[in-house]
Amino acid sequence: MDVNDEEVAALLARSQECLAAGYANASAGRWNRAASDLYYAVFDAGRAVLLRRGLEARSHGQVRAEFNRLLVRSGLLTREEARLYGQLFDLRQLGDYAPTRSLQKEDVEPFLDAVSSLVGRLRSLA
Repeated sequence: MDVNDEEVAALLARSQECLAAGYANASAGRWNRAASDLYYAVFDAGRAVLLRRGLEARSHGQVRAEFNRLLVRSGLLTREEARLYGQLFDLRQLGDYAPTRSLQKEDVEPFLDAVSSLVGRLRSLA
């Protein structure tokens, strides 16, 4: 296993941890945290896929841009999956940085299964 394999494996493990935390926080009614966890589950899995393809993207903007360029435009992922990633980014922004706005069940719960599915797809590409 070379360094790239180790980093990919670590990112995928982190992604799974975030996904599990997202479900746990949702079950506990911690919707702001759940939204952040769900976003990071996709972010880390996306980074793993990009790294597997030789691209080390670290910033949120870089990952989003390369996610679209390398994965969606090539047909590996759908536009709907890219849209989901964008929606998660926006949701996390609200949950993390809008102190007067708390996310609620109806804001986050509809994303749980879709994120689980997308993380699975990304894992298969890594």
